[in-house]
Amino acid sequence: MKQTMRSIAVLSALLCLSLSACGDITVPNYNAVSAEDLATNPTPASLAAAAQGLISGQRGLTGAFVNAIGTWGRERYDLRPEEPRTITDALIAPIGESNAFWGGPYAQIRNIRAVLAAAEAIETVTEAEKSALQGFAYTLWAEALYHVNLMHGNLGAPITTPDSVQVLAPILSEAEVTAEVLRLFDLGDQLLGAGGSSFPFQWPPDMSGFDTPATFREVNRALKARTLKYLGQWSEVLSALPATFIDDGAELTYGAYHSYSTNSGDATNTLCCTVSYYAHPRYRADAQLQADGVTLDQRALDKTYVVTEFKLSGINVTERFGNWRGFSDLSDPRSWIRNEELILLRAEANHALGNDAEALADVNLIRTTSGNLPAIDAAAWTAMTDDERLTEILYNKFMSLVLEGGFTYLDHRQYGWLDRLPRARDADTGADLGHVTYPRYPYPEEECITRGIEATAACQEVVGF
Repeated sequence: MKQTMRSIAVLSALLCLSLSACGDITVPNYNAVSAEDLATNPTPASLAAAAQGLISGQRGLTGAFVNAIGTWGRERYDLRPEEPRTITDALIAPIGESNAFWGGPYAQIRNIRAVLAAAEAIETVTEAEKSALQGFAYTLWAEALYHVNLMHGNLGAPITTPDSVQVLAPILSEAEVTAEVLRLFDLGDQLLGAGGSSFPFQWPPDMSGFDTPATFREVNRALKARTLKYLGQWSEVLSALPATFIDDGAELTYGAYHSYSTNSGDATNTLCCTVSYYAHPRYRADAQLQADGVTLDQRALDKTYVVTEFKLSGINVTERFGNWRGFSDLSDPRSWIRNEELILLRAEANHALGNDAEALADVNLIRTTSGNLPAIDAAAWTAMTDDERLTEILYNKFMSLVLEGGFTYLDHRQYGWLDRLPRARDADTGADLGHVTYPRYPYPEEECITRGIEATAACQEVVGF
């Protein structure tokens, strides 16, 4: 008989807030700060340690999310001669029971709730500090919950974790989860606005510039704008963007980043130096040409390099990701959200609303600055179909934001274009390798057993197409 207590809905009640698990970021390692310790004997030091644990937890969620659907979106391959399941499980076989995008987010939400409760209990935390911490925590909660919604689609999900192991949090509809995500972002924004001048904990170095309540509020609005984009709420995207850090005159790399290091106990950047990771061959094959008609899009040159062609798992490999920010060192930061993405979000929203001139201005800013590509003139843009204009926007998202947020897959799913993602073909025989794409993940098996819903569609394997 299955041990149903292993269900994440139950497990999350016991998960640890330990920095030894999450990694030591920039403050002393307070070590075993458990949920129980934080609840029974909270102190300012343990609260600060736990808040840093939340930053590490969010970093882990983002990394796992991008690594998984980066393959679904044909941004990269993970090719290992000793382990073919990195391809068969990601691109061929049906998805059965999986805790992906479930256990991690709910563990993080449970930890967030413990931090919120401790902040209320510690009398020496000022009202401004409490508000700052709450605004930070609700922002992370919103993003963690939206990861669940993104990857389980119309199945719905719990919006919180249970207060006891005897009572499971109910599964709400997709619309109800979405409403809660937006409410949490707005609640976080409101609380950050009353958060004074500083947080009662130390941020990692790569959040410099966004490490006060006022500046982290811009990150909150940016993450909400991204969420609104995937809801197709285009006017709301444009309304949210002015409160972010979007800036046509700033560096496109400007933004919030997750920190990594090679210090003992901390996490390293898994996108760097992983010998089995290869760029999808279309990154260079589909690259547009610079003004000379010969040189590839500068992003293709900067982010990849050509390798001697070889074949593994039937896939013809031609390039790897190279030495660019996020890939060149184990301590490289990884983008959480940055200026270039926000400008492309604005282009996408303006395109959807028929604001062609505004969309073109943003597309040309990215083309010329990041890709060193010639600008598209207004007459050529007007002559394009809506499909062609959107294709151009998504091309620039692919080239600029590869492996930063799984956006290629998410964009194709949003527009009903999953069937446009390439299926690898054997260059020698021309045979289709049978690669598929998936619309969502099922619930974890143990969640299904615990709830007694094993026979429902939510708990059945997902077959790709």
